[in-house]
Amino acid sequence: MENKEIFKNYMSIFGEMFGKALSPALTSIYWESLKSFTDDQCESAFKDAIVTCKFFPKPADLIELMGANNKEYKSMEAWSNLLLTISDTKEDRLGRRDPDITDPITIATIHSMGGIDCIRDCEKKNAKWVRRDFLDTYNVFAYAPKKNIKLLAEGSDNDTLMLSIESHDQSRRYYKFKEHIEMSRYSYWDKKKEKGEIDHDEYCDKVGEYTDPQMLKDLFKGRIPDKELEEYSRRLENEERISKIRTQAIIDQNYKKIS
Repeated sequence: MENKEIFKNYMSIFGEMFGKALSPALTSIYWESLKSFTDDQCESAFKDAIVTCKFFPKPADLIELMGANNKEYKSMEAWSNLLLTISDTKEDRLGRRDPDITDPITIATIHSMGGIDCIRDCEKKNAKWVRRDFLDTYNVFAYAPKKNIKLLAEGSDNDTLMLSIESHDQSRRYYKFKEHIEMSRYSYWDKKKEKGEIDHDEYCDKVGEYTDPQMLKDLFKGRIPDKELEEYSRRLENEERISKIRTQAIIDQNYKKIS
């Protein structure tokens, strides 16, 4: 689509019909999603949507109304859904959260392109090329035989595409999790000691810990997803346990040498 006046006019009509405020970011997502189609195709879809849609049409709804071929429709639908999902992404104590994406082909495409940040943080001047890469890559994954797609899927014992977009960027959030504990644990236990909730000996024992359940709950409960807090806590406990085993092994080895 090239005619912005037609586009803005129909977006305004949809906004009034369905009582929805259109932010610049949301409007931009619709514009980007419809770029591959002609003005006539889009205007026809807009008119059909006015008559047939009971709710504010998503980009995928408009694309479907254009009668695009199945292959083109699926990749365009995936792209528009991805943009909408990214726009709804929130931040929490550990920074920007990963978008909630469940479509395995979209996930495989994102991995192949280098991760969600390659799409989310691309410069405006490069947006059309990123979009083109996504559509082309999506079609490769969607229509190639699965036996020819060699992907290592976490948590999967079969050859299906069971990648998780959440796992793709979890290392960043996990290290932010540990960093926050490192920065906060001294002040946390200082306050406990000042209030008389723990004595000096308890303070000395606690301040060196990273995995105290109450501390983790106070620092993160309600500030990051509960599932993530449980997962990171378990991972941290395992790391500490392994670290203690290794430390003890080194001590025992050195003791044997001295003996």
